[in-house]
Amino acid sequence: MFVLILLVLLVLFFTFKSLKFVSEGFKVNFGLGILLSALFLFTVVVPVYLLIFVYVQPIPFNNPKIYYAVYTIFFTLVVAIALIYYILSNKNPGNVKYGVLKQASRWNAIGFVFAATFLLVFFPKIIVLKQLSAHSENMGNLQRLRMVVTEYYKANKKYPADLSMMEEIPNLDIWAKDENGRLQRHRKTNEVIIMSNIYDNNFEVDFLFTDKVVKSSDTETYTAYPDKVLLIGEFNNFNPKNDVMIKDKRGFFSITKILKAGIYSFGFVVDGQLQNLVKREIVFPSSYENILVRPISLKNEGKWAYDPAIGYVFIACTGLDAKNYQPLYNY
Repeated sequence: MFVLILLVLLVLFFTFKSLKFVSEGFKVNFGLGILLSALFLFTVVVPVYLLIFVYVQPIPFNNPKIYYAVYTIFFTLVVAIALIYYILSNKNPGNVKYGVLKQASRWNAIGFVFAATFLLVFFPKIIVLKQLSAHSENMGNLQRLRMVVTEYYKANKKYPADLSMMEEIPNLDIWAKDENGRLQRHRKTNEVIIMSNIYDNNFEVDFLFTDKVVKSSDTETYTAYPDKVLLIGEFNNFNPKNDVMIKDKRGFFSITKILKAGIYSFGFVVDGQLQNLVKREIVFPSSYENILVRPISLKNEGKWAYDPAIGYVFIACTGLDAKNYQPLYNY
């Protein structure tokens, strides 16, 4: 709250000073007034706009106005160069125009630093908004492609061999985090990869254990992530020594198995205690929280993928999306 109040006071101060110089500029001549008005717009009005729509009032991620405001700030440099040229061309201590310009340049230089600092502080949030906007558009286009395939099947009693029956395949704009947490933006494309008969091939199956367990000490009982988790199931003859799960820095455990589509019984041995065995169908995409299934041939390409055998459209990307932190192939 203190930071917000300080920002508001700074904005009011710069507004008052800038309007004063704009008024004096118009008294000298119209051109000088217009120049100072432009500088006032770029160094005061735009940062206020960002303050309201990025910090005070969350802006919908599909609203493009925020990007226009950000890009506008960069034009401040152009106006600043014009102001410097105007000052140098009227460099005369006895000139009223020179006196106004000299004072205005000082205050608006401070305003420019304020605007640039504001942009740097909120740039990460602006990038996130752009990611969310792209993700929303991707999901809408994915549903559109699936509807087109469904309508084709209803009309022809078979799935199309590819997606060429569409007049225009929508672009896919992927922003995703890789396995190391680094943000990666794939090249925007409408290319479609044909992945035939994915259910006849093997799947990479990630088994996940993300729960906390009850632990106790001499003085208290508490919940925490376990120290060791083993995976048992039909695929390893229920031998807990075969599959020791790997713990990450968050405390979550995971292990990847190569399996064919089917129904499997499995469970977890958590700190030496066997959890209840469950039966789950290994199917793509997976609808279970603790299982992620992907075709073994799937690569992190950031393109549309289509299996004509089952008429299924999905995204060929192994990265995590910016909104739900879920693998994009699993949508």
